[in-house]
Amino acid sequence: MRKPKASKRRPTQDERELEAQWEGVDFDKLKPVRVDLDPAVRERVRRDTLVQLTLRLGEDQIAEAKRVAKETNEKYQQVLRRWVAEGASRTQTKRRSAG
Repeated sequence: MRKPKASKRRPTQDERELEAQWEGVDFDKLKPVRVDLDPAVRERVRRDTLVQLTLRLGEDQIAEAKRVAKETNEKYQQVLRRWVAEGASRTQTKRRSAG
């Protein structure tokens, strides 16, 4: 995978103001905070780490994924990945609260 080329453009006024707001912050002194990401966001972040997998699904499940994909203007594979991520997230949450 290629690294994106560094941008040579000048920062906008908004970007300079935002940078100035954070200039005096010592991030090493901040306390860590745990954040649970929405499964859809996780999928976007992890796109580069996807692994090919063969999975057999029922025709009705695929048809439903395609219907949802059409409504949300996504590929049906993205819908299926999101469903798997949501299910895994729920399972993880249940396991944490039980343990």
